[in-house]
Amino acid sequence: MRVRKPPSVQTKTFLFRPGKALHGTFSIGLSIESMPGGAKAATFDWCGSKRQLAFGPVLSGYVTNLRLPQNLTEGDVYVLSVTAAAMLIISVNLNGDQEAVESVAIEELDDGPLMPTVCADPTTAGERSFEDPLATGSLVTSALRAVPQGRIESLRPFPDGGVLILTFRRPAGSVAAQGFLIHATVGELQGLGFMAPGQSEVNVYFRLQPEKAGETWALTLGSDRAFTWSGTVYRNFDTIFLPAFSLVV
Repeated sequence: MRVRKPPSVQTKTFLFRPGKALHGTFSIGLSIESMPGGAKAATFDWCGSKRQLAFGPVLSGYVTNLRLPQNLTEGDVYVLSVTAAAMLIISVNLNGDQEAVESVAIEELDDGPLMPTVCADPTTAGERSFEDPLATGSLVTSALRAVPQGRIESLRPFPDGGVLILTFRRPAGSVAAQGFLIHATVGELQGLGFMAPGQSEVNVYFRLQPEKAGETWALTLGSDRAFTWSGTVYRNFDTIFLPAFSLVV
């Protein structure tokens, strides 16, 4: 399904409703495209996890694969929402056994009412690795003090912990001959990234180990040079497909 989200529609929502009990490997393919002069930023919400996206001035987009639980039950509702102020092209498709996929109805809503996501059995087959992307390509301008970027929030207990990787890049067209420092604070944790002359990317790592849902870590970033950043939490050996971390701005 490929649809257009016009500027007059703030949020485009897709509901996935199994028509019967299903068992197998299922996922939702999501593609978000921003046209030249279109949206500069967007947010998509999946299973309670909000993720921030940033788009460049020319044609750009974001593609991901969202996993579903192995057991789908009739009456479950899985909700995917994309929000932006400008036009977007959104593509969604359900992957899995063809016969089973045909039993899942996809409903499209424009600025519809909030729908809860029901996950009857969120477990996976054994332990698997997952990624919780929090932000992609967001621009931070130079500032004397670190700038708040929101807060990272735990969506459920995950005492084994996930590794947050903050990736910093030079903005397009910036001078690569100069080096600079990037200060990152996640809650009470502090990290420092050094962008060496000629280097285009640097990573800073943090470990997050929430004992319960609702734990938060304030995120601030700062440098005397402009930079872009992306953030992803990697979960190893998890037995639940649901996201464990979200970025709240």
